[in-house]
Amino acid sequence: MKIITAIKLNIITWVLITLCVLVPYLAVRIYLPSVPYAMYYYFVVLAAIKFIIFNDKSYRIKLKPKLENYLSKELKKNPSKQEIITRTESMLFVRDISLMIFAIIGVFVNIIL
Repeated sequence: MKIITAIKLNIITWVLITLCVLVPYLAVRIYLPSVPYAMYYYFVVLAAIKFIIFNDKSYRIKLKPKLENYLSKELKKNPSKQEIITRTESMLFVRDISLMIFAIIGVFVNIIL
């Protein structure tokens, strides 16, 4: 159930990163191959997303009410603070792993193109 909850809460993030970061990077690699160091720009954009947009403190504040609702539906009772904290940490881990997966996809794109 944790994975399903993680997918539900992060699907919009994955779509936005794909449309706003990965697709433009692919377009630059395909149509403007002479742009030097495009992969480094891609990594800088992903790092900026991680440290500026996906600030852990603000993400925790936004995520807490959503997780309380999901956990109350999943557990059929009010979740304890420890359950909410544990699930929040796992959601932060999933989000960070998804950013690393996008970075790996960018490396493969760079190798292929």
